[in-house]
Amino acid sequence: MRSGAGRRLGPDPRRRVAAPIDPLGQPSALPACRHAGGVMRFCFVHAADLHLDTPFTGLGTVPPEIRPLLRDASLIAFDNLVDLAIERGAAFVLLAGGIYDGPERGLRAQVRFRAGLERLANRGIPVFLVTGEREQPGDWAAIRDWPSNVTWFAHGANAPVPVVRDGQRLATIYGASGAARHGTQGFDRVDAPGVHVGLLHLPRYTTADLGALHAPPAAGMDYWALGGEHAAQVAGDGSPRRVYPGTTQGRGPQPEELGPKGAMVVPVEDGVVGPPEFVSLAPVRVLSLTLDIAGVPDLAALREELLARAAALRVQHPVSGLILHVALHGDGAARGALQTDGGAAALLRDLRAQTWDGSPFVWWATLRDATRPASALAAARRRTDFAAEVLRLAEELAADPARLREVLADRLTVPPAGALDHAAATPDAAEVADLLSDAAALAVDLLEERDRP
Repeated sequence: MRSGAGRRLGPDPRRRVAAPIDPLGQPSALPACRHAGGVMRFCFVHAADLHLDTPFTGLGTVPPEIRPLLRDASLIAFDNLVDLAIERGAAFVLLAGGIYDGPERGLRAQVRFRAGLERLANRGIPVFLVTGEREQPGDWAAIRDWPSNVTWFAHGANAPVPVVRDGQRLATIYGASGAARHGTQGFDRVDAPGVHVGLLHLPRYTTADLGALHAPPAAGMDYWALGGEHAAQVAGDGSPRRVYPGTTQGRGPQPEELGPKGAMVVPVEDGVVGPPEFVSLAPVRVLSLTLDIAGVPDLAALREELLARAAALRVQHPVSGLILHVALHGDGAARGALQTDGGAAALLRDLRAQTWDGSPFVWWATLRDATRPASALAAARRRTDFAAEVLRLAEELAADPARLREVLADRLTVPPAGALDHAAATPDAAEVADLLSDAAALAVDLLEERDRP
């Protein structure tokens, strides 16, 4: 390693990656990396926050048949990442930190990690790696040496490293580990052909952090490969792109852990970096599901509605397993049964028994009963606290679709081009109103729960 100083459940999780997949699992048309007609085309793969062998959270007691996949999900996602780089003929792979969770460095994960790097080495694909504050490769006891294709950028200033293929310089890689402490020392752009790429682990970034990426000495990069955020995103505005690929496998109910997880394939043509393409790699997908019980006559009907939602999600998400975190809210005839004699807990047990052995398996991790009488929301509107303000704002936005669009455009993080094309299809007015009503009721529930003594 160089330094810069049981039963088949669902699709095979170790799929052969033949084409990029968008966040909803649909094949994309991004071409393979190649040289053609005198035009220099290549791609590189950017991943981060692998968190190898880190367990899922909040699942309850799962059946033994699905435990192996849940245990190995992060490792399988890494195998899929290696497959992706090989299939696409990537010029290099960038790993922007978050390989392990601090001291939780399992020997099994280390062996799997090194084996993947060796596979890339056998294909002549260089790997550039930075680590976060709590990560030190010297502490990885199971890795005594590294394949020659691996460059780890240490803490502090490091010399940039060129990527050369067939005698032609494709790129220059700059990097530093522990970037939150050491900043962008050593990122002065050198006079060399090809694209110039900065590699940093930058969690919980601030406006000042992003500004530093545009200021000397870091101003000369063509692409910033960042890590430390579990949601895929383009951070800030402008050029060069500052990209977080997100984690390769979601694990918990937090918003940043939900949905498709994977890596970015970044195309380059004649020295110009193109829009990064998100590729789904995680074999298990964590999702949230909210349901208003208004109009649901009883617990049996509620069960059937939830099972129907699960069936639809199985079609929409062709992965090996789905983990669902459910929130019920609103008011309806089923509310009394939910809140009497352990109704919600019994419903959760029944749902789990119905769907865990399907394809893909569906595991109902949590079911949160946030239902409340309609009169409670009416009372909340009459108050003068923050919860009442949330309700009033939601109702104002629902009555003014144009303003709602402006608020969404201003508040939502801009994803990488193409990353959420399917998911971001414009909903109709009724869908927007339903989403807004659901969000407002849930927000009030959470605020009031927080304020209870």
